[in-house]
Amino acid sequence: LFGFPIVKYKIKPFEYKKDQLTSTILHNYNIDKERNTWDTHSYLHQNITDEHNPKFKVPDYSSLEPIYLKMAQQYVRSLDLNNEVSIEIVNYTCTDKNNFMDPHIHGPADFVAAHYVSFDSAVHTPTVFHKPKLYKLIQQQKGSLNSWIKPNFLYPQVEEDDVLLWPSLLKHGITKQLQRSKKKRISITFNVYLKHV
Repeated sequence: LFGFPIVKYKIKPFEYKKDQLTSTILHNYNIDKERNTWDTHSYLHQNITDEHNPKFKVPDYSSLEPIYLKMAQQYVRSLDLNNEVSIEIVNYTCTDKNNFMDPHIHGPADFVAAHYVSFDSAVHTPTVFHKPKLYKLIQQQKGSLNSWIKPNFLYPQVEEDDVLLWPSLLKHGITKQLQRSKKKRISITFNVYLKHV
């Protein structure tokens, strides 16, 4: 995508404590649907920069951490890099109709991943990626092969429990959710760091 290597992995729901994790995040969402101390533009429930707020429960990511680490290692190897890697789960998001997250990058990280824990493919939008400013806008171009000529690209065909991994300097966000769904859109983001020798 835009010349950046993006890989999609799949997690089986029984491989981690999905119900427990979803329950904690929904509990927090129901306390405050606009939990966002990260910026003044985005409109959503997320925990970054507010992780130690005693009003909310802390999600237990322990069942996901080894899965994420293994994916990060596979991704780095697929790029012919031999570095050891570490991961850091940086936040979760929970959105419904009219929620969105401004485009941003994960500065200190080498790579970033998003795990779609709860996702309705018919209603929710996947991550939107924004190309660096050198582009010529040409209409009617579809598919990732021609993504290099578009200003942004909505990653297609994302399903529940998919995980996308990409280089951290690729700007990304969540577009406004236009419809209500029976389930909330929940994603968990983690950073990947290369250990430099």
